Amino acid sequence: MFEDDLEPLCLKREVGVINFYALAAGFLTGKYRSAQDATGRARENRVAKYLNPRGLALLNVLDSVAQTHGASPA
Repeated sequence: MFEDDLEPLCLKREVGVINFYALAAGFLTGKYRSAQDATGRARENRVAKYLNPRGLALLNVLDSVAQTHGASPA
């Protein structure tokens, strides 16, 4: 979600914006790889829906791409 009232300021000042939800509440950074990783965290409920075989397979692909480029999944 991008806050409409901040868009003009960001454009005027040429400030880059990274949408938090573009990283699935932090899941796509690789920080949460199991339910235990998310337990007790502020985003526990948000990332729980990604902790399934499909989500974990996606993290494996991101890990591979990141490793190829010497980068982190995020």
